[in-house]
Amino acid sequence: MKESCAWQLLPAGEYRWRHLALLISILLLFVVAPFVVPLHHGILVMNVISVAVLVAGSYALSERKHLFAIAVVLSATTIVGTALLVAFPQPWTLLISHSSIIVLVAFFCVTILSYVLGSGRVTSDKIFAAICRTMTILEAVMGQFYLVALVGCLVGLHIVHGSNPRSRA
Repeated sequence: MKESCAWQLLPAGEYRWRHLALLISILLLFVVAPFVVPLHHGILVMNVISVAVLVAGSYALSERKHLFAIAVVLSATTIVGTALLVAFPQPWTLLISHSSIIVLVAFFCVTILSYVLGSGRVTSDKIFAAICRTMTILEAVMGQFYLVALVGCLVGLHIVHGSNPRSRA
């Protein structure tokens, strides 16, 4: 009986900082992005940091084996989709890459939310998990704002250069 209780206590200590690793990797992604993207190999650096986020997210789910297996498969799919996009910059690879990222982020958000709202004591790991979920949603929203601003800029440039007969040549 004592062995059974000790076995249940071990995973809590082993996994108690799992969401802190995810939070640090997400914050690193936010902080480093503005400085790294303009560099020559900035996109590559951002992809490496994104993989670190995927690994940390999978590690956050490592206590629940079936969710961990799903996270690993979705992370691998996302990495392959991003590699395809880098190797073959075509519309279909963009669709595959972005679709796999959306599915993975949604999976992480749902599983982290279920952990945060689950019964049990409020621990530092649950607080880190709640912050990670909020940061993930914020990252998705900010990505959409960036996309809107980029499309607006491109439309503006198209209008300006489309009305000038010299720019068509």
